[in-house]
Amino acid sequence: LVKNRREIVMTPHKNKLSELSEEEQKSYLRRVGVQAHNARHHRQRTQERANSPDKCLSKVRTRS
Repeated sequence: LVKNRREIVMTPHKNKLSELSEEEQKSYLRRVGVQAHNARHHRQRTQERANSPDKCLSKVRTRS
């Protein structure tokens, strides 16, 4: 997560870069607002943790 910038340029993963042509690489570049990206990332992680198998199993154990 980036904290000291307002906007960053996102690129494909380094493994994909070698497979893509230069035009394809340019088409995958995109500017992203950091606050919106971090908020979306936080919501996604929160949802993943809430629905994790370990968390569900723990809830079942405490209820019984």
